[in-house]
Amino acid sequence: MDKTSTRSGGIFALIIGIDEYWSKDLPDLNGAVNDAKEFNRYLTDRRRKRGLQAPPTHIQLLLNEQATRAGILTGFKAHLLNNRSITPYKDTIIFYFAGHGSQVKAPHNMLADGKIEVICPVDERTKDATGHYVHGIPDYVLRWLLRELAEKKGPNIVVILDSCCSEGMSRNIGKARTPLTPSDWIPPDLDSHLWKGHKNRETLLNYRMWSSAPSHVLLAACGADERAQETVYQDAGGRSHGRFTWSLISTLRRIPLRHSTYAELRDYLGVWTAPVQTPHCVGTGRVILFFGRNYPKINRQACALHAGDPTSGGEWYWVEMGTVEGVQSGTEFSAVGPDHTVLCTLVANSVRIDRTILVRGPPRRKEGNPTIPQGSFAVVSDWKNSAIILQVYTPAEFPFTSDLFATINHAYRPNPWKFVEAESPEKAHIHMRHVAGGISVEWQEGTLLSKNQRSTFHALPQWPPAFYLAAAANGIAHFKYFLQVRGCVSLSGATLEMHRLVGEFPLRAPDPAVGNMIRNNQAYFVSDGSAKDGFTIRNISDVTLFPYLFYFDPDEYTIRLWYPPSGAQGRSIQHGGTITLGMGGEPGFRFQLPLGKTWGCGFFKLFVSTIYIDLGRIQQKMSPFDPEFAATDRMEMFQVPEPVWESHKAILMIMTSTK
Repeated sequence: MDKTSTRSGGIFALIIGIDEYWSKDLPDLNGAVNDAKEFNRYLTDRRRKRGLQAPPTHIQLLLNEQATRAGILTGFKAHLLNNRSITPYKDTIIFYFAGHGSQVKAPHNMLADGKIEVICPVDERTKDATGHYVHGIPDYVLRWLLRELAEKKGPNIVVILDSCCSEGMSRNIGKARTPLTPSDWIPPDLDSHLWKGHKNRETLLNYRMWSSAPSHVLLAACGADERAQETVYQDAGGRSHGRFTWSLISTLRRIPLRHSTYAELRDYLGVWTAPVQTPHCVGTGRVILFFGRNYPKINRQACALHAGDPTSGGEWYWVEMGTVEGVQSGTEFSAVGPDHTVLCTLVANSVRIDRTILVRGPPRRKEGNPTIPQGSFAVVSDWKNSAIILQVYTPAEFPFTSDLFATINHAYRPNPWKFVEAESPEKAHIHMRHVAGGISVEWQEGTLLSKNQRSTFHALPQWPPAFYLAAAANGIAHFKYFLQVRGCVSLSGATLEMHRLVGEFPLRAPDPAVGNMIRNNQAYFVSDGSAKDGFTIRNISDVTLFPYLFYFDPDEYTIRLWYPPSGAQGRSIQHGGTITLGMGGEPGFRFQLPLGKTWGCGFFKLFVSTIYIDLGRIQQKMSPFDPEFAATDRMEMFQVPEPVWESHKAILMIMTSTK
């Protein structure tokens, strides 16, 4: 057994670097091959050199003439998709590409913005041995392969693209990694052998009735309208490297991987100017610690703690967590050191939507006035917000009442939990009962959920349930708060439509005979496993909006972000514009009831903001009743200007087995 094949999982990678393109329309590059080799060196270097010590046999390196279209697709299938050495849901899989990226006009109805992003293999725009024209590899083909890989090996996948147009899926000093002309139009059936005959393959997101599971985390060199630059680095021996890759590897070798997430890596990289290049980190898995299960996870309520400028007066700190998460003035945090030692109490002094200023609070017990070292993080220890607190009632015969509510004051902190014991059944939000084999959660009459999903059943694990039930109640509180929360202002003008789709992938479009399935904030339809659906978000306001579409599953109390306005297909919507989901070259949504159920419901909720803010931290990807829930990922945080935002009413989806 190799040294990385431990309980924490190993690393497998397909690394591609191309400098010497065969077509004159694709200028030669100077640093893409250097980037690929340097990334390979980082993965295989020993730990004492700050590498990851992956065995060379786990890495496939395709350079220049090896990186043909056929070579890349074959390498993906053989080294990643069909590699029996990869342990599913344990090992980390990396797809790295350095070279040219381009765009091509999409066929009619394929994508709302009319553009397909492609990565450029070395033989693009030439003819292969059989005389056929060689096209680039389009984004929808990569997404398809990545979803298939996630289904077979698990979603612990990282895609790193140092090319132009890489946020959608190119390089300039210097020199930009973009062709002289756009790529040629790609026939929609070019790669159709990948999906034909796989009726359910495009619905890999369908783990539950209406669930969405992302296939990978994307680290991209730049935004869709920017250029990925390469330049000469003296500390690299005068060699050329991509600005993104050189900074990425340098950062990875120096930061504490055991305590850092993909999202925080993007913050470490910053933004470059002259010309502007903004690295992106995309995917709901970006809150996971580096390389997934290779390092222990930290409590999901933790966030990085930053020291304020002491010259501005007094000692203060800040966290990228604000009113969106329910923080109010007076909310208390525990400052926790890099070694997970609780240092002192910090109090929210000034709170805005995305950021909170903290000052030291009165010391408890003998905590004194310890120094807060760099690399510390903060955890809420007392919410001070009645709207976020769940009132829980347990009947007299409930056997775990004392254990459940004793956890509230288990530590010296007043109440780090988001639930309390209800004074009476009438004042409760939920009733928690012990039934044969598990726990029943029943919503009080008059609540939003009681009208559609009155009660749910959850199996009880064999081990002592005190902390398990406390974590579950905390998760239900999180679910309830964000399902009901409203924004700070009213931004009328963003609408959501649901469509039944017709046509074949990748040319699916709404069926005009059905129209918008959402009427009066509800969509009522019959379960049909063969039907595919899509969504349209419209902006009829007078301002540019950044939309976020969430799905709330009341069976499992999960919250998933189905559309964030950042990344491969994410963007803002101008006045009068639209964004489509599940149409054209994107996988359609298939809604089907589980076997034995005759009806089901769920909620979509659309959040909009006047600027981009990262709302991915709202997600609750795992059921609070899953035994692993208490150890789920910590929140992701981003620094952004003061935004205006609103959350629209939840749209109820009701599915039945018969008309």
